[in-house]
Amino acid sequence: GNSLQGVLPQLMFRKLKKLKKLNLHMNDLFGAIPREIGLLKNLKELTLFGNFFFGKVPNEISNLKKLENLDLYANNLTGNIPSSIGKMKKLKEFYVNDNEISGRMPNEICKMKLEHLVSDCLGARPEVPCECCSICCQGLPDPKCRDMKGGSKQKKVKK
Repeated sequence: GNSLQGVLPQLMFRKLKKLKKLNLHMNDLFGAIPREIGLLKNLKELTLFGNFFFGKVPNEISNLKKLENLDLYANNLTGNIPSSIGKMKKLKEFYVNDNEISGRMPNEICKMKLEHLVSDCLGARPEVPCECCSICCQGLPDPKCRDMKGGSKQKKVKK
């Protein structure tokens, strides 16, 4: 991280239309992920893990048609995962574990057959039931993740 603090300014996204990578991981950023993020049409990588973003994942994120990597790991995001993410045909990796997300992983995302799809889908009462995730995790009091393709348990998984 870069010790950035505060809320992402909405106007920032109107000026960065040629941006290909936005890596803001491991900072002290908070607030909702602005809907204007959908204006970054050339973005291939969006890495927001390890911040304090809250609220729902904005539907506008699915406007990022060139996005290959969407990393929302370890924030305070809530609500359901937007099924519109399933329209992001270039997406290869999606990390949404260690949030407060609820509801099933949308079928539209499962049909994409992503290289890496990680959510909180492990345990007796998973937060995000997911039949297609490559890695399933569970939070406290016994945090762990399991590679669903190989079946091995791991104590901490990021990527």
